[in-house]
Amino acid sequence: GVVRAASLMIGHKTFDEAHRAYYRAYLARPSTAMTTVASLNATIKTGYETADVHSFGDIPVLTVGSADPLQGGSDDFKTVRDYDKWRVRQRGWLASVARMSSRGQGPLIVPNSTHASMTLGAQQSAWLSAAVVKFLTALH
Repeated sequence: GVVRAASLMIGHKTFDEAHRAYYRAYLARPSTAMTTVASLNATIKTGYETADVHSFGDIPVLTVGSADPLQGGSDDFKTVRDYDKWRVRQRGWLASVARMSSRGQGPLIVPNSTHASMTLGAQQSAWLSAAVVKFLTALH
């Protein structure tokens, strides 16, 4: 019941009605709660492991970001300027991850996208798919 109640508050900014209904149904599944708990349990461990990585060698790395991850801000930012500073830092971090590979690229910024719509939006996911194909094709 708690998950269903919480799911009614999620996705209003990022999902159209069809995707929002699908997402809410997904959240209500018992397996979702178990997966979420397992993921949170692993987050701390993977955080330490990730911090130890300093190079990907020649493994291809492509980093991707959304044009407006939080649609202009969130309750976490007091001002638009705070949000803009965070976004610059986020893109800088994505670029630093790409630089850890001799064949890294990014961040690619998905046009007209939020964090959710860059993979769920029809236009955004088509753009992203084409960009990934272009990146992979250039490797050969």
